[in-house]
Amino acid sequence: MLRDGSEHQLSWDAMKWARAYRSVNAMGPAPQTATDVLTAGDIIRVAPHDDYTWHLTQLPRVQGGVIAMESDTGAIRALSGGFSFTHNKFNRVTQAFRQPGSTFKPFLYAVALENNYTAASVINDSPIVIHDVSLAGEWRPENHSRDFEGPIRLREALYRSKNLVSIRLMRDVGVNTAHQHILKFGFDPQRTPANLSLALGSADATPIQINTGYATFANGGYLVSPGILMKSMLTAYRYSSPIMPETHSKPPIHALITVNPKTTVLSKHQQPLLLMTFLPMLFVGVQDVGPKF
Repeated sequence: MLRDGSEHQLSWDAMKWARAYRSVNAMGPAPQTATDVLTAGDIIRVAPHDDYTWHLTQLPRVQGGVIAMESDTGAIRALSGGFSFTHNKFNRVTQAFRQPGSTFKPFLYAVALENNYTAASVINDSPIVIHDVSLAGEWRPENHSRDFEGPIRLREALYRSKNLVSIRLMRDVGVNTAHQHILKFGFDPQRTPANLSLALGSADATPIQINTGYATFANGGYLVSPGILMKSMLTAYRYSSPIMPETHSKPPIHALITVNPKTTVLSKHQQPLLLMTFLPMLFVGVQDVGPKF
């Protein structure tokens, strides 16, 4: 019985997914009968399905966000900040500051390409010890794989996410130079540290900021501001569909040049893709996405 008093039936297919929670890493056995899942008098949550049936559901403990944006105009085509705005007003796309980890590396590599490096440049992937008076001891960063490749080309170091190469790149280019250039992608200066840990993604950024920064590569080096609604029209006592900006063959006039267009060409013609390697990591869980200290 629903809240409005109407009665419906739950089929076995609508509830057989429900296994008992044991721990973060374990669930109970698969249910064999409906009584393994529900008992008379339970207050449950259900949701309608496309086939006009109702299915057993629950509020998720883990939520996420997703954004889709046109790189040349900044028009946001889709944005979801969580499971339900009614349940939680926190927007995980615009408000959730997280350390992007290895997804931040393409911005550093763009700085390197702006400073006389090429995709074929060779950098040493070997152990390194950082002495810093601000640290309690020595910093010995490692690769996620815990191994070292020795001399390695820039393009391979990026798609294999070599931490030690990223640190050497930032040190060679200069921390201040890299920091100032990375800020041009739209990141908050107060949340972007000017030290070598930035090479491993220690900045705090929201998904919409990362998305805007990556869009710069696809937009020929131009940074655009994301926007949702450009125009609305009132017709027949109701609002028509939002009118999004037209797609332009060239970046809009107000766009800010951030990266030399020659840098972004590598993302289209070099194999493996040099600057777009980490896009899937923005939406798919992987192990090697956090800073390594």
